[in-house]
Amino acid sequence: MTFVYSFKGYKLSYTKKAEKDLKAIDNQHSKKIEKKFKDMVQGLSNNDIKKLQGYNIFRLRVGNYRALFEVHEKIITILVVSVEHRKDVYEGL
Repeated sequence: MTFVYSFKGYKLSYTKKAEKDLKAIDNQHSKKIEKKFKDMVQGLSNNDIKKLQGYNIFRLRVGNYRALFEVHEKIITILVVSVEHRKDVYEGL
């Protein structure tokens, strides 16, 4: 896990795969996705977030991209595990 951002005790981390995914998409979309996560950590949860059925994983929708993340409440961390186009993001779950 790579530490990225912290606010009021909450941490936002990205796996190496998620970092690679963000670098692979255009800069405009990756900035929007990162901003949505920073807003979420700050308590501004005006996002399109849903829990995936049968998994302890959530998805954040940003345009045609989906970011999959886990919430670790004991260590107050949001771990972004994948960021891909909506047609590819759910493969391999």
